[in-house]
Amino acid sequence: MLIRVEHSRAYSYSEPLLSSTQYLRMTPLSSRTQTVESWKLACPGALTTPWQDQYGNLCHTLTVAEPVSELEIKVCGLVRTRDTNGVMGTAPQELSSAIYLRETPYTLTSGPIQDFASPQERRDRDIARGHARHRRGG
Repeated sequence: MLIRVEHSRAYSYSEPLLSSTQYLRMTPLSSRTQTVESWKLACPGALTTPWQDQYGNLCHTLTVAEPVSELEIKVCGLVRTRDTNGVMGTAPQELSSAIYLRETPYTLTSGPIQDFASPQERRDRDIARGHARHRRGG
């Protein structure tokens, strides 16, 4: 089935909006159950910059750099759907849990925290060694 989508979101401000930044998630993706044949996002008076989030979704950053009293965001497009008899398929790949283990300037640990965690790290290593010995039959 071919579906035509038209959506708009209008904002009116009592005083001119001097600047604004918004993240827009208004763009569908093609998948096993649908194909996006055409899609357009428009917002007169603003700049939109496309980007992709960690899940593969197409997003836009909307930036208003000059004063405006009204703002209208419009999307329109054609999406062709496929009948899969209710079977949706698998979900997109989730983020690897390893992403939460990486060290960044915001996750640096102080000496007292490292001292606090050390006994647990030793227990975890000992348990892992025990499991490895058991698998080897030792």
